[in-house]
Amino acid sequence: MSRTKIGPLMTIIPAAGAAALLLATVAACSSGAPAPTNSSPAAARSPAAGGHTAITTNTTTDPCQLVTPSEASTLTGASYGPGTERAIGPGKTCVYGSATKNVFMVDVFQGSSGELQQVRDNVTTEVTQGGHMTPTPVSGLGDQATAYHVTTSIFNGASIFVLKGTSAIYLVDEVTGSQAPTTAALTATARTAIGRLP
Repeated sequence: MSRTKIGPLMTIIPAAGAAALLLATVAACSSGAPAPTNSSPAAARSPAAGGHTAITTNTTTDPCQLVTPSEASTLTGASYGPGTERAIGPGKTCVYGSATKNVFMVDVFQGSSGELQQVRDNVTTEVTQGGHMTPTPVSGLGDQATAYHVTTSIFNGASIFVLKGTSAIYLVDEVTGSQAPTTAALTATARTAIGRLP
């Protein structure tokens, strides 16, 4: 059976039950433990809707602040409330629209150049498996950036992976019933997000 993988949190199987699997997988990934908090004394905080705290400093590695609910909504055309933050492997993710037809994720990773290159290589291997997507280099964004798009009869997906110094971000939109964001729109959102990294 052929599999198409878009994001590190989701696996889509092109079969009759794929849409239900997509929703169930995202719901499972975003439920459970409460969102971690940053205890840095340099970050001034104020409560925000949904229990997630807002960071009022200029830089952050909080994935739910790298792309805010408003920015995620503007990018995807969906209406999102606060995201759900979770740990994923060597990084953190923020999931917007869990268990909906338009799921948007913001992943952030930190590490050495070699570690981040390995994360990027893993993402590329994962999303291009099965030959459904081809990586597209994006120039002028961070130190290195690659975009991915897929259109199937079941869902549409768009993502962008950006390396910048000792950080990397991966923005992923998986949508059923409408178009995923263009590379230009993802690039603009990613540019704003990497500008918030320390």
